[in-house]
Amino acid sequence: MKNVLITIKNFETRFPQAVEYFISNGIIPIYADSIASMTEKEKQDKVYNAEALFAAADTIDKQLLQKMHKIKIISRMGSGMDNIDLEYCKQNNIRVTNSKGCNSNAVAEMTLLLILAVLRNLRCMVTAAEEGNWNERTAVNGEELWGKTVGIVGFGGIARRLAELLRGFNTKLLAYDPFMNYEEAKRLNVTPVSFDEILKSAEIITVHIPSTAENDGLFNENLFRKMEKHPYFINCSRGSLVIEDDLYHALKNNQLKAAATDVWNKEPLENKNKLFSLKNFIGTPHIAGMSTKSAIDDSMTVASSIVAYFNNQKINNVII
Repeated sequence: MKNVLITIKNFETRFPQAVEYFISNGIIPIYADSIASMTEKEKQDKVYNAEALFAAADTIDKQLLQKMHKIKIISRMGSGMDNIDLEYCKQNNIRVTNSKGCNSNAVAEMTLLLILAVLRNLRCMVTAAEEGNWNERTAVNGEELWGKTVGIVGFGGIARRLAELLRGFNTKLLAYDPFMNYEEAKRLNVTPVSFDEILKSAEIITVHIPSTAENDGLFNENLFRKMEKHPYFINCSRGSLVIEDDLYHALKNNQLKAAATDVWNKEPLENKNKLFSLKNFIGTPHIAGMSTKSAIDDSMTVASSIVAYFNNQKINNVII
């Protein structure tokens, strides 16, 4: 029988549908919370003989792959591929897939939630209510989303779903993407603009681009200074896109009115990140795509890809 190594904590209880799908197709699930937390003996017992890998956040680098002599397919739960050595996989005929698109609505809804939260100063208002500080509720008046100019950096599936959600707020939508889908922009009443125009005109900037060598560190001190409207800044994409120290200083120096992020330079998130010392900041632990529905859809998409591979059937979301 074939086997699949699953590196997601409590997978059996969280995703019983995927477990049953593997078993019913003659594939034995092997479970591990994470590869990084395993001893060398555990890796020898579970990892190195795996034929398929159901991956999430673990780093799947060349050093690990060289020891996985039987690996034939890696399928990642999620869309980001920066934790997998794709070049090594390509050179060694290892198929790679992901579940891109399954959580687009979940991430778009979370982005909208964070936009509304920073506009209405939600973090401080919750604290004021908890502490019985009634006077705090009038200390800072929140703003409304209605009629605001929103700059969307990147115009993939998540960004387009967000644009659909924002239409109900009478927003003016600007988007920048070097590979702009002009038909979708027209359908969604989104104005394609240059990146500089986003920085100049947007009152809210939300980021939806991948982590690449060109994009990492893009949002830095220099770029924050170019944001003429001192906007609200939202990142539900990748932590590496933003230099956190520069974001901190931009918030301290009022170059940004407020910011919210769901992704971080280093994950898992460490205690006492200094951004949380700022009242105009909201942070969440990389959970934008993790709704109940999207998690089930993600898990079944990955499971289907692995089963299809072993059955010589067509595979969706193929990267390599």
